[in-house]
Parts: sequence; structure tokens; C-alpha cells
Amino acid sequence: MTEFDSERALAHARRMAFPRCCGSEGERRVLSYLKEMLQGCGVSFREDPFEFSEAPWGWTRVLLGCVALLFATAGLISFLSPFTALICAVIPLGLGVATRVGMHRLLLRAVKGTGCRASNLVSETLGQGPLRVYLVAHFDSKGQDIPLLIRVLCFGLVLAGGTAAAAGLGWAVFSGSVPSGWMAYASGTAAMAALVLCGQKFTNRSPGALDNASGAGALLELVRTLREHPVPGVEAVAIFTGAEEMGLMGAYAFLRRYGAEIRGTRPLPVLLNLDGVGAGEKLWVSGKASDPLVAVIRKEADLLGVSAGGPVPMIGMLADHVPFGGGRNGGGNFIGIIWEAVVHPHGAGQSRFVGAPNL
Repeated sequence: MTEFDSERALAHARRMAFPRCCGSEGERRVLSYLKEMLQGCGVSFREDPFEFSEAPWGWTRVLLGCVALLFATAGLISFLSPFTALICAVIPLGLGVATRVGMHRLLLRAVKGTGCRASNLVSETLGQGPLRVYLVAHFDSKGQDIPLLIRVLCFGLVLAGGTAAAAGLGWAVFSGSVPSGWMAYASGTAAMAALVLCGQKFTNRSPGALDNASGAGALLELVRTLREHPVPGVEAVAIFTGAEEMGLMGAYAFLRRYGAEIRGTRPLPVLLNLDGVGAGEKLWVSGKASDPLVAVIRKEADLLGVSAGGPVPMIGMLADHVPFGGGRNGGGNFIGIIWEAVVHPHGAGQSRFVGAPNL
């Protein structure tokens, strides 16, 4: 893969770095650009349109509102009825666990819905061999008024509030002593964090240079490289997903359409998701620590002089490799390559690159 040209990848990314949220004129422009570039390098592709419902976003807001209300109630009554307060604060933890467990099926159902339209672009098979590799990058963007690190912090505070309440409830049951002094502070903090998450707004102001014009640009250059220099023993398929910022809808639409084929392929395919590459001097890998592919990525990164950290947990954020590891799709070998340190990947001011040593 010595023919990969990082400057060409960066040039693609710059041409796609403009607001392009799902359903906008910008999204249609970038979709046309991707088609033009694929045709230009002689790669055939198919466009897979799909429809989906925005209902999960509404349900999420309602859920976060209920979580905030429960924590606020727990804080208010903590001195009057500590045991009841503990129960109120534990309920959000149960709701979160239930949502996490049911998220895969919930989002798979969302792509059966109607109301919104988007498309995936799927390339022809590049190369021949027993191992299939899916290379994925989403091309849509969104503006978001809350920085990523703040969202992660808020999720952490909500989780900590519920976990602390569960520990307090367990202590009360086994010891007969109900802790109450800290409940007002912990529940109040968790309630505020849930309200912040509930109130976040989405816009079409962010040019999405790092999230994810850089990933789409890198994937375009990978397609050209693999078309001219296929990897022996590997057949690669490039997938440019739409509506990732709407809840990974493009990835779920692909999985719904081709999931049986993926599950039936032996050896199990490998999936690499490129999201936010090109920021700083370090790549982070998201996936299971036990996956052999994680070790392979780290080894290859060392040979290239690039530091690769992780695996990192996906807390307060989602990425297109996540759906492929859920349900009955084999679990491992579905890996994300994500950014080093993008404090606000959906910000309106994200119009240029910090640097591109990773491309």
C-alpha cells in the first residue's frame, strides 16, 4: 500500500468540508462529488437509498427528561425520605442499562421507518482473496452546540449518580443504615447533566472537516490505491455511509440489507471504520481489546511511526463500526479508527484541519 497519497486524500477532504447534514443541499453535493471521484478512478459502485425514522431522537430526549426528573426528585426528598430517594436515583441506571441492551434492535427498527431519506454508496469488490474487508466512512455532518468532552462528562456524571445510588441502596438493604448526606449533591449534579444532554441542539453549521470529511477523503484515496494495487488475498469493499449523524442510520441500513451475507461469510469479514482521522499525531482504535486486528493495527502503526492508542470505550458518542459488533454479527473484527483529540468535532468553527500526519 505504498502508493497511498496523503496529500490527495487531504485534498478530497478539503473539497468536502462544508455543512452537509442529512437531507441538505450540502449532502447532495458531497454525494455527487463521491460518485464523480469513484467514476474517475474507474471503480463501479451502487447507490443504496434507504428511509428511516427520527423517532429514536425524540425517545432519547424524553428518556433524558425522565432521568433528570428522577434525579431532581431524589435530591429534593433525600433528607425527608432517604430510602425513597435512593430508589428514585437507581431507576435511571436501570433505564440506561435497558436502553443500551435494546439500542441495537431499536435502531435496526428505525431504518424500517419513513420520514427521512439518505443513501449509501457501496463500491465494487477491489481485489480477490478469502478475506473480505469492509472499509467504511460516513460523509454527512452536523452542527452540535455542546462539545464532545462536555457530553462525555455529562454521561459520566449521570452514570456515576446512578451507580452511587445503587451502591447506597445495597448498603441500606444489607446494613439497615441509609446514607443520605451526599444524595442531594450527587442527584442534583446528575440531574443537571441529564438536562444539558436533553437540551442539546443540532444544526447544519458545522463543515465537518474532521467529522468526517477527512475519513471520506482517506477512503476515496484508499479506493484508488486498492483499484491500482490490490492487496494479495484480500477483497475490499468501500462503503460511504449516509445519515451517520442521525444515529448510524446508514450503517444500520447496510446491516439490515446485507447482514445475512456478512454472517454467512467465512472467514468472518473485517470492518475498518475511518472517523475523524487526521487530527494530531496519534490514532485511537475503538474495538474489543481481544480482537487480533487491534494488535495488527498497532504493529503497522509502529512501523509507520504513528502512535496508536486504545481500545477506547465509546461513551457519549457513536460510530459506524458499532452496529456490526451487535446482535448476531460475529462480535469481533469490527474496528473503528478515530481521532486523537477533537474537543468539538461538530462545532461551527471546524473549518480547517489541525494537521494530517495520520492520513
